[in-house]
Amino acid sequence: MFHALRFRSRLPFLRVRSALFPIVTILLVACGGGVGGGDENDGQFVGRTGIVIRGIVDDGTATSPVAGASCRMIDLDGNVLDSATTEADGSYLLLLDPGRQAFVSCAAPGQANLALRTFLSTAGIPAGGELDDQDVLPATTMIARIVAAEAADDPGLVDVGARTAELRALIVPLGSADEPADANLQLLADAATLAYDILRDANDDLDFEALLTDLYEDGVLDFFPGATAGAAVEAAVAARVAEGTVSTADAVLATHPGFDFDLLNVGGAVSVLDEVARFATLLEETRAAIGDRTNLTLASGNMLGAGLTLVAGLETQDPFFDSLAVDALGIDVLGAGAEDLQLGPPIFGIFLDRIDGAGRMVLTD
Repeated sequence: MFHALRFRSRLPFLRVRSALFPIVTILLVACGGGVGGGDENDGQFVGRTGIVIRGIVDDGTATSPVAGASCRMIDLDGNVLDSATTEADGSYLLLLDPGRQAFVSCAAPGQANLALRTFLSTAGIPAGGELDDQDVLPATTMIARIVAAEAADDPGLVDVGARTAELRALIVPLGSADEPADANLQLLADAATLAYDILRDANDDLDFEALLTDLYEDGVLDFFPGATAGAAVEAAVAARVAEGTVSTADAVLATHPGFDFDLLNVGGAVSVLDEVARFATLLEETRAAIGDRTNLTLASGNMLGAGLTLVAGLETQDPFFDSLAVDALGIDVLGAGAEDLQLGPPIFGIFLDRIDGAGRMVLTD
């Protein structure tokens, strides 16, 4: 049997939804170059679609603007809507249609993965308008994940621009003598700034979003062991944490919005082939009822037992039928129980080896 449980968690991950809005084109009298360099201007009426987005790309330290950075406007489905390169002062200009939410993602030359982000919305801004001060920093990369998650949970209630400005006002630049209004947000912003500055100087081209998720969890880069400057990042963040009274993990819990997820707990389901198809159908019906909410299927153990299915699997080795049963049920996390191990490590090893391990975690005591 299995149980469907609902949990609420706070983790630095985003779940966002998208919406499509009509594109509105208006006519403007132009006196200079085309918007974003896209059109030549002969002084006549020209068409401009969307809203001009301007800002500065800044590393958050004394070295300041990031010149020559590649900036992209990315919608909530990951599509690139526009692109630009920052000037010597770190400024960029991009276009976004009215009524849209999107990320601005900017990366220094040669470090395409070490990208900084901000999250913005053009809701309520008329076509042909402008949205200024959309600066992109390590701190806004942290803030963007908070605001985007809040907007996904309450799309009609969150004013993205106002909420981003509100959170930015709670923190101060790294090293400032001013007192921050929120110690938890300040810690996360400082950790992001320290990490980015060290990685940029070391020319480490790592996925900055994923690195922040890893770093915030426990201050250690568990998933980036090959980072040239990994030890320096960990040491700098540890020193910053030591200045206060809270860890990065606790700061995440205090600042990031929770999200709902469902855990389908499959307990003691020793695989019997003539029951697997029926059980798999039941699980799929439950997942369909859950809808688009995040869900995990956990097998708490005792999935392997003596019987004709095991004998047949040992005869063929590949396929190993008990392993096929786990795949058919769509188990995401597999625990090891006493009954799984009493047949001996070699048999349990065969069982694990034959499971399709893509995206699956195995827990052992």
